[in-house]
Amino acid sequence: MKELSAERLASLSGSYESPEGYYRYIKSIPFLGELECNVESLTAGQWTEIIKGTLKFYSDWALFQTTHPELENYVSAEYVPRDLFPGQTPATVQGLNVRFDQKGHERPFQKAVIIDVVDGYMNPGDKIIVRLGDRRFGANGTRVQTLERDDVARALRARRTFATTGERLVGLAWVDGSECLQGDVVTRRKTHPSSLHYAFFGKSGFSSVEAYDASGCIMRRDFWQESSKEAPRSILRVTWGGARLYDRYREAVWEGSISVSGATIDRVEAFGGISFIPEGEEVKMVDAHIVTFSSRTSGDFDGANITTSNLSSETTITVRGALGGYVKVGDVVAGNPHAPQPTFSLSANWDDIARPGGKVLELVGGADLFVRVEAVPDVALPRRCEGTLAVGQGEVGEGERAVYFVAREWDDGKVVTSPVFLVDE
Repeated sequence: MKELSAERLASLSGSYESPEGYYRYIKSIPFLGELECNVESLTAGQWTEIIKGTLKFYSDWALFQTTHPELENYVSAEYVPRDLFPGQTPATVQGLNVRFDQKGHERPFQKAVIIDVVDGYMNPGDKIIVRLGDRRFGANGTRVQTLERDDVARALRARRTFATTGERLVGLAWVDGSECLQGDVVTRRKTHPSSLHYAFFGKSGFSSVEAYDASGCIMRRDFWQESSKEAPRSILRVTWGGARLYDRYREAVWEGSISVSGATIDRVEAFGGISFIPEGEEVKMVDAHIVTFSSRTSGDFDGANITTSNLSSETTITVRGALGGYVKVGDVVAGNPHAPQPTFSLSANWDDIARPGGKVLELVGGADLFVRVEAVPDVALPRRCEGTLAVGQGEVGEGERAVYFVAREWDDGKVVTSPVFLVDE
C-alpha cells in the first residue's frame, strides 16, 4: 500500500493527533489475497457480519466441537493483542465466544466456526488464533486426510479411486497375479481370460454386488437371495425413489400409505435419507395393518422394512399415494403435483414379492421414479464381501474392455470402483 510522506499527509488531512509510528505501522501490515465488502455504512449499535475467513472442509474430516476441551476435534480461539504505540488506546475486547455450526452460513460456506467478540473492539495488528483440533488440553486433535497435492494428482491420474454415497464405504478391485488395481490398464494375452477380484467394506450390510462393462450388468450377487435358503422371508421391504428431474428444485415429494392384509405388522424401520432427515419426513405405523410415509427423494431412494410375524402365501400388500414436487413459486399449501402422474398405486401378492427383486411400479414423466415391494429374510447382511469374476476377452469393443464394480448397502449406501481397463495383445 502506498505510504504518504509526512508533508503530503499533513497537507491532505490537516492537523490531527495519532500515536507515534501508528500510521507507518498500518501501512506496513501485509495483506494476502483480496478483500471485498458490500457494507457501505453501519448504524451505531448494529450487530452485523462484515468479514469471514474460509477454508475447505473435506468430507472425511471429523466434525468440530467447542464444548469439551478434553475430547477430540476441539476448536479454540485466543485473542492476542499487539504491543501499543505511545499514546495508543488499548483494545476493549472482553473475551471471545466460539461455537461450531454445521449449517451456520449460506452455501457454500455452511459449516462455520463462529467467533463473537464480546463487548469491545480490536486494534489493527491484533490477532485471533484459531486452533482446529486443539491439543493443550490432552486430546488427540482432529483426524483429517493427510494427502498432499502431489499425492492427489497422482491418484487422479492413475484413476485408482472409488466413489461413495455414504460414510465408511470402501471398494477395491484388482487383477489376479498382478499389482494392477482399479483404474489401471492391464495388457493380457488373447487366449487367457482375466480374474478380477473385488472387496467391499461398509457399515450397514451389503445387499448386492454388481459388475458392469459397456454392455451393462454382467454379474450380480444378491445377498438376500443367497441367504433365503437359511431363513424365511419375514420382512416386507418397500422402497420408493427417483426424481422428477435431476435438478436442485426437481425433487420428488412422496405422500403415501402401505396396507397389508393376511399378515400382522410387528414393527417398522425407516431407512435411506428419511432415517436422518426427520423434519417433515417420517414413516409411521398407524395400526397392525397400515403404515404411512412422507419423504423427499432427489435420485436416491427411501424405504421401510416392515417386520411381520405371519407373512404367508395369503399376504397381499398395496402401496398408494400422491407424488408432487418442490413448490418454487405459487401456493405452498396447494403443493405442486407431478403432472404426468400425480398419484400411484401398486398391489402385490406373495408370488410377486417372493421373487428376486419383488414387484416394481415405474412412474412416468420423471427420472427413474419407482415404487418397489419385495419380501426379504430377516438376516444380518455382510459388512465385508469379497469375490472373483472371470472376464473373457473381446466381448465388447475391439480388444478392449472396461469393467467396474458397484456394491449397494440395504439402506441406500453405494460404492462404485473405477474401471479396470483390459486390453488384449
